[in-house]
Amino acid sequence: MPTVDLNTFSISLLYLLSCFLLKVHLIVGGLVMEVSTIPLNLLKFKFSRQVVSIINTFAFVLSFFFSRMVAFPWLWGRWVWTYYIEVTEAGAVTCYPQYFIFVVVVVGLVFHGLNVYWMNIIIIGAAKKIRGSSSEKHTKSKVT
Repeated sequence: MPTVDLNTFSISLLYLLSCFLLKVHLIVGGLVMEVSTIPLNLLKFKFSRQVVSIINTFAFVLSFFFSRMVAFPWLWGRWVWTYYIEVTEAGAVTCYPQYFIFVVVVVGLVFHGLNVYWMNIIIIGAAKKIRGSSSEKHTKSKVT
């Protein structure tokens, strides 16, 4: 339960700060990544049927892929491009410091690199789980 409390606290604090700074529109896109958290938390449960566990594993892999490998990088790239266009226009004024775009690009690239790393680990784990469930079926059918 401490993980749920920490996640709830982090998201609440982030949202409150964004409201205080009037930047709510920047937070909503980032919450797309939290979609994969639902099936991730369901992975902890022992389901009575192996099929449900495999379906949940697929749901986790697909939600992680689409939210963290497709949707969020696209939103991040769109934000970086929009910021670049606004800054390069004549007379454009932004509330961010000049070096902000470099921080966003570097941190974003590191973050997306970590998501690629985690996606690799998730695919390997899902493959082991599926192989394990198919080998369990073969051993059970041989025993009976």
